[in-house]
Amino acid sequence: MQSLLADPSAQVLAIHSGDRFGDNGLVGVVFTRREHDVVHVENFLLSCRVFARGIEQACLSSVLARAKAAGASAVVGRYRPTAKNGKVRDFYPRNGFVPAGAEDDTSVFRHDLADIAAVPGHVRLTENFGGTP
Repeated sequence: MQSLLADPSAQVLAIHSGDRFGDNGLVGVVFTRREHDVVHVENFLLSCRVFARGIEQACLSSVLARAKAAGASAVVGRYRPTAKNGKVRDFYPRNGFVPAGAEDDTSVFRHDLADIAAVPGHVRLTENFGGTP
């Protein structure tokens, strides 16, 4: 983790959530890496406790908007099927990514950053870049 945080081409985004019942705490993380003008989603982890509440779309929209603001031309994500992640098989296509090939047993998807979906209306996204929210 220390080396990722020190790497200027890498970004680690922590996901915290809460609702009217209280603070859920740290519920996920997104690891990205930039190569030239393309941002790669290396890993996107989200607790099943908060999945399907719109948090995943809000986080992905944030990743896309940040990539565009930083001058990237695209964001690439990968899906490797496992016994436990079938629910997210179509996550990238549902969020504006198009198929961009395959590598071994992994599907590759690409978003050109032209049309970034808004954060779902019922989710309030607060971005904190190292300071106090």
